[in-house]
Amino acid sequence: MTNKSNPAVILGLALALASIATSNPLLTLAGGLTLSAIWWGAFNNAISSVVACMLSVQWLQASSKIWLANLIGISLEEPTSRWITGLSLFVVTPQTNAAIYLALAAIAALSLGARVFVPNVALSGSDFTRFAPRGLVLIYLPLLLVSQVAGPYFGGGLAQLISAIGALRLAPIVLLIGHWFYTRRGGIALAAVFGAEILIGFLSFFSDWKTVLALAGITLISLARHAWRRSWPLLIGTFVSLLLLGTVWTIIKPNYREILNAGTGQQVILISPDEQAAALSDSILSIKPQDLSDGFLDLLSRVSYVDFLAETLRSVPARIEHQNGGLWGEAFQNILTPRLLFPDKPPLPSDSVRTMQYTGRRLASDSSGTSISIGYVGESYIDFGAFGAIVTAFFMGLVYGVGVLGLVRLSRSGGAALGLALTISFLWPVQQFEMSNVKLVGALGWGWAGSALFAVILWPRLEPFVLMRKPAGQVTPPADHARSRRGP
Repeated sequence: MTNKSNPAVILGLALALASIATSNPLLTLAGGLTLSAIWWGAFNNAISSVVACMLSVQWLQASSKIWLANLIGISLEEPTSRWITGLSLFVVTPQTNAAIYLALAAIAALSLGARVFVPNVALSGSDFTRFAPRGLVLIYLPLLLVSQVAGPYFGGGLAQLISAIGALRLAPIVLLIGHWFYTRRGGIALAAVFGAEILIGFLSFFSDWKTVLALAGITLISLARHAWRRSWPLLIGTFVSLLLLGTVWTIIKPNYREILNAGTGQQVILISPDEQAAALSDSILSIKPQDLSDGFLDLLSRVSYVDFLAETLRSVPARIEHQNGGLWGEAFQNILTPRLLFPDKPPLPSDSVRTMQYTGRRLASDSSGTSISIGYVGESYIDFGAFGAIVTAFFMGLVYGVGVLGLVRLSRSGGAALGLALTISFLWPVQQFEMSNVKLVGALGWGWAGSALFAVILWPRLEPFVLMRKPAGQVTPPADHARSRRGP
């Protein structure tokens, strides 16, 4: 697919061209051009399209305040505050403009850095059709179990590695989606996995239900290069489902969570599964048609994540000096002192502590089990200033590209499809613009280690159980391998 027919590039350019008619023309122009830059040439390579998908989620978090402001007719150049629904207060500070520009510039730099080392992976239907859906489900189920029990207090010194292995449940789902996409077989297995993920997600405290839908969209986009006509109806269905379920979740979330935690205000579930299911059903059935418009505006407002960055720009360096690498130093020190070797290492404090320190806000913290971060761009700004934050983002992109290149090469025995699946699993945390650097470094470091162990040690032993059985005398052709040529 060329850039002329790339829908994301076209959308970005359309936003840029339409900017003159909006309440925020320069910001709209910057937002549109950033989206086009993220997706430029991405459909030429499955791995590049995965990176573009991850960064598009960040782009939405950085730019949704622009689109919401244009929708309700507010200029982001003048400080103001306005209730747009009963739950969402739209706030513009003197630093909001600068925060959005900085966020968009950092995301563009991150995209540019990732292009340097991201490998060009050749995918075809044979990479996916050789897998047996039943075998993939048998790999998925134990990984799902691990993901449900994993946490900071499970597994002692191996807790982080166990969590990373649990996150690999995404890999067999990617292979299932690809198999069904090319063969239209395995639909029952895929539907069962989707149903389990969505049900478990809605019964959890957080919105984990969206993971499998986002995963489906990313996988389909990565396969769309040679099958766009087959992909776009599925992508539209996935996007509409995400939007509808996101709106519904936004509407029911406040009351539903209060029921889950029995009014304690903590991020815990204190009722039985039966009571959870009943509370979820009652909450959904109580939604009225007029609630959907407010729910959509609340969803857009909650997606935006530049307010803490704006407040950080106000505080640093006016109130607190730049830290000259101190925050990033803590992040690397944390991952270089694993609890397995340093059992007395204390648990990480809530991100809210750092956010309160550098923004001056009062936020829920450890006492309520809440962790609210500034985001990696804000923390890079605290360390190095605006230009330093953009340069840091570029080097982060280089690291992501090197990590993906390493995984693709390690997974050659499993073919290009396995390289794609492990890439998506490894890069999953990259979607989160709001993630603190200490958690981002840990998630990516342990995620890469878990993916590498899976590719080198587990996959060769599991592969015979997940391949389609061939009639006697028929030889299975070798899988298409990933080409390690660098480039978009």
